[in-house]
Amino acid sequence: MRIFGEVKYQSLLFQDVLPLVEYSIPNFREVLTDNNTYLGINPDSGKGSLNVQRPHTSPDGKTIVIPDIQVFENLQGENGARVRTFIWLHEFGHVVHLTKNIDWEEWAYHTGRELDLKEKIGGNNYWYIPAYEQFANDIYGQIMRKNLGYIYRKIFNLVW
Repeated sequence: MRIFGEVKYQSLLFQDVLPLVEYSIPNFREVLTDNNTYLGINPDSGKGSLNVQRPHTSPDGKTIVIPDIQVFENLQGENGARVRTFIWLHEFGHVVHLTKNIDWEEWAYHTGRELDLKEKIGGNNYWYIPAYEQFANDIYGQIMRKNLGYIYRKIFNLVW
């Protein structure tokens, strides 16, 4: 995992987020071996992408971009930490489903979530797949509870 951006943004990631992830998923760095995380900068800026101004993960799961992290810089204390943590963990959730072989039917069964893999168009003509977004949100929830459910432990090879 390589992290780019101002040192103060990297510090926030190391202070607010990574300790939580490591507690729940001791081997999480295996998922991020080839990943680049950009904080406060966007390597694709100026290329006309719909994602330029919003946090996103590349389709191959190798890049997390949080271009507007400075917006959250002024949020201090618990609120700031919560927002920064959610954004990064949500994008980490996308890395997981893009780089791991997810059995979507098994995921839906164990989580009780609706399995909607149809592409949708949201605001600003931004496409998304509801199951992928729910999975990414669930990763955040599972890590914040510090108690991964069975299907997530299985995904991270933590089932014995």
